[in-house]
Amino acid sequence: MGVRLAAHDTNWANVFEQMREEYSHLLGGIPHKFTHIGSTALPIMAKPIIDIMLITPDFGAWTDCLDLLADKLRPIYGSSRPPIKVCDPSDGNIVNCIIHIEMKGFSECKLLFKKFLLEHPEYLRNYELLKIKNAKQKLTYFDYSSSKAHFIGECLTQARKTYDTGTINALTTL
Repeated sequence: MGVRLAAHDTNWANVFEQMREEYSHLLGGIPHKFTHIGSTALPIMAKPIIDIMLITPDFGAWTDCLDLLADKLRPIYGSSRPPIKVCDPSDGNIVNCIIHIEMKGFSECKLLFKKFLLEHPEYLRNYELLKIKNAKQKLTYFDYSSSKAHFIGECLTQARKTYDTGTINALTTL
């Protein structure tokens, strides 16, 4: 079947905000921060699945968030642990959101990759071209994701040379 890419949709940011508000409400007073990650957070072609990173300060908050969201979302949309895959309510088979629950200190790479791409248009364009090439090859989801690993690693190496520790740590400030 392969991976299906869609042209960038500016509404993806709005969908993220709606989900962030809904899920923040479910979490109540548990310390957390939601961030839009993945290709739908970038101005490029992407699988139309909103990736959300939920950052918690420690293991206790991480397990509380995981348990609460999995319990609350399972009967509404369907889910698995971790990450939590949220399906479209109109069709329980189509995943439209994935919530990646991460503890502070384990989430910086995804946020650093996003920051680097947004600030380096040449890398962003090359990433999009790689995604398009891989999608045309009708790779499985696993092979599609694996085929991007080398490029992502190169970007992270450059990002770590570009940004100081304070900038990197600030990405996950709750």
